[in-house]
Amino acid sequence: MPRLEVEHARAEGRVERVESYPEYPGDPHPMQQWATLLQSIGFKAGTKIGADHTGYPWILGTRVPVCPH
Repeated sequence: MPRLEVEHARAEGRVERVESYPEYPGDPHPMQQWATLLQSIGFKAGTKIGADHTGYPWILGTRVPVCPH
């Protein structure tokens, strides 16, 4: 999650671990940090994962198509 949200997630979340990345743009790119994190916990290339949301809510102007799968 973005670094800005870490304290809130740790206080309100029901998860064992919270990881963050600096806001984009940055070096390394957040997706590279994501890949490194996944590899560090045992994910292999090609492993399928899921997410709980496609991005910011529609009230902030974001429109993301919903995948039918």
